[in-house]
Amino acid sequence: MNRNKLLIIAFLLFFVIIGIVFFLTETSKIKTVHPNLIAWYKFDEGKGTKVRDYSGYRNDGAIYGGASWVKDTPFGTGYALYFNGIDAMVQIPDNPILNNLEEITVTVWIKAEDLQYGASIVDKGWYNPRIWYDSPFNRFMFQLRDIQEERGFGWSDDSFSKCYKKWCFLAATYSSSENKVRLYINGELDKEFEWNGKPLVSRAGESLKIGFQDKYFKGIISDLRIYNKALSNQEILNVMRGQII
Repeated sequence: MNRNKLLIIAFLLFFVIIGIVFFLTETSKIKTVHPNLIAWYKFDEGKGTKVRDYSGYRNDGAIYGGASWVKDTPFGTGYALYFNGIDAMVQIPDNPILNNLEEITVTVWIKAEDLQYGASIVDKGWYNPRIWYDSPFNRFMFQLRDIQEERGFGWSDDSFSKCYKKWCFLAATYSSSENKVRLYINGELDKEFEWNGKPLVSRAGESLKIGFQDKYFKGIISDLRIYNKALSNQEILNVMRGQII
């Protein structure tokens, strides 16, 4: 190997090492709100085209289309984000911390209007997780995928009526150790399912989307959280009350 090739290799290795050191340094600076809270969107910015991730994991997002800030919120203070059902969405770049989870909880406040079949509140490419509207049964669905199959788990039929033009709180949990999926509405356990206990499988590079996947969501969204833990019934209640869990 000649001297020029050695210099090129040494040069490349230098920048690889610098990159690794920079990554480790930046990662060490992250101050998280809670170790299991990996994405948290309050939607209280009130202006601009960005949404902040308050978890500390820097999963910040960009607003696209006809979304607008409104003062109609679950607790009557601050702001929330209105999605017009035509082209409004929030997109968050892929982050490995959101992928291939063995446990997950998604919680969100919504105030929905008329929705099309498939309108999504949240989707992390390849359904991990996805919450969407199932019009034939007038309910929302929690969609997951493991290495073997994709599964949808539905809230009670006609449960959408609790969210139509009024604020409601949805929560969904999955634990591969318990083999359980649990769905909550307004802090109460609505449905419980057995599932096969496999870790979820995510497609690398897929962004996290709020308000769109297949069809656009129409209505207001506030305080959306994702945890890498299956929260307990009491923890779900505490999140609904606005506490940091």
